[in-house]
Amino acid sequence: MSSTQLPMHSFDTRLVYPMYLEKLATSRRVLHLWTWVAIGGVAATIPLLGFLRWHNHAMLSTFTLQGACIALVPLVMKGIYAILLSWAQFLPTFLRKDSATSSDYERWIRHQFERLNNSSVPRHFGIGSAVITVILFWLGGALDELHSVMLVVCLAILLVSSFVYGVGLASLFFLGQTIWRLGREFPVRVSEHSFGVLSVGRTLVKCYALVAIVWCCYAASGTWESGGGWIPMLPLVVTTLIFFVSSFVVCQLPLHDRMVECKRATLLELDDLLERLTPTVPIDMSQERQRQVDFCVAEIKRVHKWPEWPFSTSNLSGVVGISIGAITPQIIQTVLIILKQSRSGPS
Repeated sequence: MSSTQLPMHSFDTRLVYPMYLEKLATSRRVLHLWTWVAIGGVAATIPLLGFLRWHNHAMLSTFTLQGACIALVPLVMKGIYAILLSWAQFLPTFLRKDSATSSDYERWIRHQFERLNNSSVPRHFGIGSAVITVILFWLGGALDELHSVMLVVCLAILLVSSFVYGVGLASLFFLGQTIWRLGREFPVRVSEHSFGVLSVGRTLVKCYALVAIVWCCYAASGTWESGGGWIPMLPLVVTTLIFFVSSFVVCQLPLHDRMVECKRATLLELDDLLERLTPTVPIDMSQERQRQVDFCVAEIKRVHKWPEWPFSTSNLSGVVGISIGAITPQIIQTVLIILKQSRSGPS
């Protein structure tokens, strides 16, 4: 069925879903979202007050940011859900399946969100992230010299913050898996404008830009002033950076194959048409036949220019820039530590 038979407005504009964190404890989505925000606000305020009382810089530069991330991660996840659901309206414009209708695409999108919300993987990933992060922060000295009460409070903040971080990271994996499945299950129609299949790359860049904000805060939380204090965040940041860039490309490989398949099939059809239009004897070429040949040649040249990836060069550059921006605080801190050590010289 052609894209003209699958109008965008036939999608249910009320297609909304609670994010994963909203379904952990309650089905009342709005209340649960703002509950996370309230928890994050309290978690950011307590270390700030502790810093004013005991002047421990880790409370301000580490645990205040960690507490803020408890509120930031759910808000970013909600924003990504909104971006994806808005982009889903464009699926009928570039997906090709003879028996599919807009309702089929809507059901497919619903299934992807339900698959994430019903999975236990993000929860388990969040627990693993919490355990690893606490160990790394402890070894890095972030919990040193904390008052006994603040030690318990900061440990709790760190556990919750790293848990939601892990859930968010696992949700990003599900996002990539959804794009992968899209290319595996549906043929595509290739076009050069950014509202067709190229909207995939543009949508992912928007999602990754929001994720980068969270990662920037987490990276900045590893800049406490203690010897080698930047080390615990470094493994997390490097791993995240690699995942960030590689996942953007890898998840779109099936769509790349579909685009090449579409381009190849169209070129073969045009080549066959050109061969049938071209007379064996040049004298048999009429003006009408010549016009058809010229049109066919022009179409072949146009199809040759079709993109073969669902993202543009600017999209890829944007992801690289976003990835670097996400770890800018950690890069600055590392450079400052190196400069400080080089100036002090050998002891």
